[in-house]
Amino acid sequence: MNIVQVVNIRWWNAIAEYGISLSKGLYKRKHQVFVVGEKNTPPVIKAEGWGIPTFTHFNLNKPWCFLSDFFRLRKFLKKEKIQIVNAHYGAGFFILALAIKSLQLENSNFKIGLVRTRGEMRPPKNNWFNRIIHQKAVDKLIVSSDFVKKLSVNSLNLSESKITTVYPFVDTEKFRMDGGQEKLHKKLHIEENIMLVGIVGRLDPVKGHRFFIEAARKISVKNPNVKFLIVGDEKNIKIKDLERIAGNPGIRNKIIFTGFCSNVSDMMNLCDIGVVASIGSEAISRVTMEWMSVGKPVVGTKVGSIPEIIQEEITGFLVPPGDSDLMAQKIDFLLKNKKKAQIMGKEGRKHIENVFTRDIFIKKMEEIYSEIIRLKDNR
Repeated sequence: MNIVQVVNIRWWNAIAEYGISLSKGLYKRKHQVFVVGEKNTPPVIKAEGWGIPTFTHFNLNKPWCFLSDFFRLRKFLKKEKIQIVNAHYGAGFFILALAIKSLQLENSNFKIGLVRTRGEMRPPKNNWFNRIIHQKAVDKLIVSSDFVKKLSVNSLNLSESKITTVYPFVDTEKFRMDGGQEKLHKKLHIEENIMLVGIVGRLDPVKGHRFFIEAARKISVKNPNVKFLIVGDEKNIKIKDLERIAGNPGIRNKIIFTGFCSNVSDMMNLCDIGVVASIGSEAISRVTMEWMSVGKPVVGTKVGSIPEIIQEEITGFLVPPGDSDLMAQKIDFLLKNKKKAQIMGKEGRKHIENVFTRDIFIKKMEEIYSEIIRLKDNR
């Protein structure tokens, strides 16, 4: 198949990772793949690093470049005989739809499928113009979770048959069950008899570190043999702010801040329990999958796609966002029931291997694209 992935995002986030990971997977399976985006942006740089052809002669994020983008797109799509265009971002989407429609009106034999992929927490714009584009121009809306699907159905008035959920995948080779972290234990000054509870993600209020620390304070009173690991770089909150939340030195000394960490998988393997304490976001909760992939039981909040990933009482526990009391209770249960925690961790790894692998992700996308092309050819 000849496929264009439009990832015109200027930064690196879960949506960009979804689009570029998909591009890499399809490219490795010998499809002709192009990544369209802005020059020198993280998604384009990643794609180029993997040898994927990129096209950066567009300014889809700049409305005043409408006409030049329109004609460049037409020429590009026609020249490369593109069969599928998959847009991962809203900016410039109307231009894509218009360019494809104009080519089809010019030549009825020119058949190209338009896919819109959504992985945002924000619902689509609920106006007649946006609804018409999705109802008339889009062949398939792909969403990263059923949570996003519900938002899209409500806002766009689409039939559920036009929307398909394709969960992202986790790299099960990188995030694998792996013991032997003695060097890290020494580096972080963690004693042998200490159990470790971890949270991974940028330091941002939406990630719920405040409630993780509040839960840590409650647990520490009952259990002196536990420490808490906070992995992530400072974004919208500083480490000193979180230390202030921790309060007295007795609690602060039980919390280890690593800052930015390149070996996230090793840090996760160091822990006995993983926590995802988010109070928002998590339309694509890759970190939840990563905790499960390394074989750790997860205590996660009922936010975004997290409840779709964690199997309650099988691979972990779900708690309301902001409820540090219940979070502490569930963590404490796992600390006291080590065998149960280990079983949950193994079940989590098994669930990842059955549902959230790269092969499952890519094959499902191939099936969707192939079906669109087949339907187009039969019209």
